[in-house]
Amino acid sequence: MHIFPYSEAQVIHNRSKGFSYYVIELLISRSGDIGPALDIMREVGAEVREDPSFKPLIMDGVEIAGVDKLSDAGIALKARIKTAPGMQWRVGRDYLRRLKLALDAAHIETPVPSLKLAMMDQPLDATKS
Repeated sequence: MHIFPYSEAQVIHNRSKGFSYYVIELLISRSGDIGPALDIMREVGAEVREDPSFKPLIMDGVEIAGVDKLSDAGIALKARIKTAPGMQWRVGRDYLRRLKLALDAAHIETPVPSLKLAMMDQPLDATKS
């Protein structure tokens, strides 16, 4: 949200008037192979774009940015799809549905948060530091 003092805003531009973007961040396992995951992202983008119900909503092919982040949670791959204004959510939901199915079929793991507990043989002594 932007707050402008009264009568300060002379011109306001709506930058999503002509198009919108749906941004995809896919997190894959640190042991996963990046190449096939990126290929699947491209293939799914092409598949959605050729679907008659989505073709008029998608203005360009999926743009793959590549590896965006390495973290203890996994490897983040980033991409975006240019859509008609306001249609990014509809296109994005279908893209993600198809992406999930394609990743499962290719046995590419997405990380699942987990917590490991280690049981100690002896109870902790609070008097020792």
